[in-house]
Amino acid sequence: MNLEDDKIIETMQNNESILNNINFQIQNFEKELMEMELVLKDLNEKNEGFKIIGSIIIKKDSSSLVEELNEKKEILISRINSLKKKYQQIKEDQEELQSNLK
Repeated sequence: MNLEDDKIIETMQNNESILNNINFQIQNFEKELMEMELVLKDLNEKNEGFKIIGSIIIKKDSSSLVEELNEKKEILISRINSLKKKYQQIKEDQEELQSNLK
């Protein structure tokens, strides 16, 4: 192996670590999204709910809670999509690096 191949391998290893991290983040966000969808379903069937702010529990009408959760849901979806794009780009970079090794 030459110095260039060593550098490519090192980059590929770093990319693999980044891919694992991104995949972990995607899984966590998707889990959070599923939980949020369950809460939204429950809130749609009720007139009121509770929100925890710090160490205080506040009673709120379900429509305002649904609105807040829908906003957070959109942010989560955006983050998931962004991470998936980043994952795909790094994956493509990995394939290109792999072809440079041959």
